[in-house]
Amino acid sequence: MRRLRRLAFDGHEFHWTGRIGHLRDAAGVRRCVHLRVRSGRQGSLLAVTLVSVPSPPLPWGAATDGSYPTPREVRTVVELALAEGWQPLARGGPFELRTLRLPGWELPALSGRSSAPPGRG
Repeated sequence: MRRLRRLAFDGHEFHWTGRIGHLRDAAGVRRCVHLRVRSGRQGSLLAVTLVSVPSPPLPWGAATDGSYPTPREVRTVVELALAEGWQPLARGGPFELRTLRLPGWELPALSGRSSAPPGRG
């Protein structure tokens, strides 16, 4: 079950969900979270897949780690997307985040595999 969460800052309100998944790459099987963020019903969707980077690395991969983004980390993702040009109230397709500076997380393209979040959120 996905829970819709609310995030408000700088006079804007966003709603987000996170769906846990797994990604197989050169490091093994790693936990990932598919984030979907919206501001309003008609606005552009921010769809980001965060891949967990355990510290220290686990010898069997990171699929069993308990990583899940905190509201502060989701806010950081939203701020990065806004800085890259995401316009949450504009109509259009999902916005793709190109860079991520978030300790403990990376984008799939940076982990050796490019993938889009599956399904609809």
